[in-house]
Amino acid sequence: GTKITDAFPVFEENPGLKNAMNAALQGFKIFVPHDKDFDKYGYFEHHFIPLKNSKGDVSTILVVVHDVAHRVKAEDELKRLNQELIDKNNELTELNKEILAFAYIAGNDLKWALRKIYSFVEIILRDEGASLTGRAKSYCRKVQSAAQKMSLLTDDIGALSIINPET
Repeated sequence: GTKITDAFPVFEENPGLKNAMNAALQGFKIFVPHDKDFDKYGYFEHHFIPLKNSKGDVSTILVVVHDVAHRVKAEDELKRLNQELIDKNNELTELNKEILAFAYIAGNDLKWALRKIYSFVEIILRDEGASLTGRAKSYCRKVQSAAQKMSLLTDDIGALSIINPET
């Protein structure tokens, strides 16, 4: 015999619940999810189920209230963790850009130094080759070969930074 709004004033204060109650009085089953804007009483979702008498008229409304605080807290935690992951991903993306820029600059500097090594060994062989022993000439060619291999490696590092989709 007590009105629900007397026992639970929230039904009068919350427009969504009030509308659901009125719809249930007209015979509709209504589900009201948790209202994030109206949570001063807690985290609840509501089911309004009209019960009809033998004539088919709504005589009572069964209201099932489900406390979803655990779910809301879990969702908030997931949102927080997701935001942390997004922030970390952005940080890693920026660091990756810095590493790629460093690799590009270092690769170019190494290429310059390797060209110089190769060229100076070539000059030594050209200008001083007659006075060098066969063994010394062999070592000079090995230095040039190693410089060429290092040059290819720096080219490969540069190719990786070009292939990277973040650049």
